[in-house]
Amino acid sequence: MKSTLKVRNHISLLVLFTFFFGVSSFGQDDDTKDRKWKIGINISPEIAYRTLTTSDPSSESFIEYRDEIESSIFTLSGGLNIEYNITKRFAMRSGIQYLTQGEQYDFEIVGWPIPNPSFPSKFIVVQRYHYVGVPLIASFDFIQTDKVEVFLSAGALGTWMYRTSTKTTREYIDGTTETEREHSDPSVSEWTEYQLFNVTALISLGSDIKLGSRSFIRLEPTFKYTILPIVDGPIQERHFNVGLNIGYFIKL
Repeated sequence: MKSTLKVRNHISLLVLFTFFFGVSSFGQDDDTKDRKWKIGINISPEIAYRTLTTSDPSSESFIEYRDEIESSIFTLSGGLNIEYNITKRFAMRSGIQYLTQGEQYDFEIVGWPIPNPSFPSKFIVVQRYHYVGVPLIASFDFIQTDKVEVFLSAGALGTWMYRTSTKTTREYIDGTTETEREHSDPSVSEWTEYQLFNVTALISLGSDIKLGSRSFIRLEPTFKYTILPIVDGPIQERHFNVGLNIGYFIKL
């Protein structure tokens, strides 16, 4: 069931890309009309991780321990966009976006006097937080040519955490592994009171490569950082993503 849902999400992205390419096949002429509105779809492969801070000196050793056992993960984000050119160089963008953040934990089991093949020797836990959000982003084109535009963007996403997912892999000394996946609703978590609503700041430097008079591809290296900690506690955990936003846009 869970694997089917993941496949459906990937199929949905493929269908959306196909739709936009199909729509753009009409009207690719020498239309010189000044079109201010644009719609587009984007997908962004990203590296996700977190920062840990505290004002409690007794928590610093635990932060050091987490830094030793935790690492970044690969994620995908994406969604639909609508953009309006206020002037020739200045534009505002919004839409709806899917965002994933998280980290990976690696636990080595040590201290057994005699290794027991029935007990795991290592745990690998990948924790993901799934959000849906609405962005408000401003961009300024500082280079404009007939084929390429280069711009700087900054803004924020108002996000809502609607699901958490955990993938746990157990490794045994004989080389075998076992994997379990679990999804949960963060609003009814028994163990952690999550910050469901968050604000994610965004900055990027990108380029639009024109395909015709009304369509273009966008390549946009992007950095995202959550403003509020994911959990209100002695240790403040904030997530960030670094990735390449790839988009396809049509001028209306």
